[in-house]
Amino acid sequence: IVGFILTISGINSNSAISMILGLMWIFAPLAMYVMSKKIRNKRKISDESKSYLLSVGKKTWLFFKENMVNYLPSDNYQEDRKEKAVKRTSSTNIGLEILSTIASYDMKFESEEDTLNLLDNIINTVQDLPKWNGHLYNWYDIETLKPIPPYDISSVDSGNFIGYLYTAKGFLKQLEKSDTVKIKELIIKIDSIIKETDFGKLYDEETGLFSIGFNTEENKLYDSYYDLLAS
Repeated sequence: IVGFILTISGINSNSAISMILGLMWIFAPLAMYVMSKKIRNKRKISDESKSYLLSVGKKTWLFFKENMVNYLPSDNYQEDRKEKAVKRTSSTNIGLEILSTIASYDMKFESEEDTLNLLDNIINTVQDLPKWNGHLYNWYDIETLKPIPPYDISSVDSGNFIGYLYTAKGFLKQLEKSDTVKIKELIIKIDSIIKETDFGKLYDEETGLFSIGFNTEENKLYDSYYDLLAS
């Protein structure tokens, strides 16, 4: 109905925008119907495309593997700088390093033993990092393992990181059939990090919303909040 009204209004007022919007509204249900249908003849990835995608995956993994310091990843790497890899990282970066380590095993770039050893070293380093109520700070120096000012806590970065830990835990549970002592110990360590990360400290009871983060130097939540859905 809205589509017809907009289209007729556009014709009467000679407005191309109203006509286009109206026609889009009219045909939207048809487009949604077609897009939602099951694909019967799924396209297969060619061998050439598979080879290319695997090479991109391998390069992505090697970025993390070759730029670790104290088992933590560099935030970024730039070819035209003297020091190509920067010596800082964030909680999101560490989480992505964990996911990439898992993917390296899934894509058969690394053995199960090497993957577990690396995950163990990453988690051990994370356990040793200075924290605030269990939360990782926004930035760390990967050589000294000390937080970099400003000593802020980001709700979204902490959320990302804990989400990645749940993914790692799920991955390890799939490997539990190998009955390694290391796997069980890793799950216990990950559970401990998750439980110690207190998101209540980032929640504002008055608004019923999460703040975007906590300023540890001023000892207060930031006066900006995620909306209800994000919270």
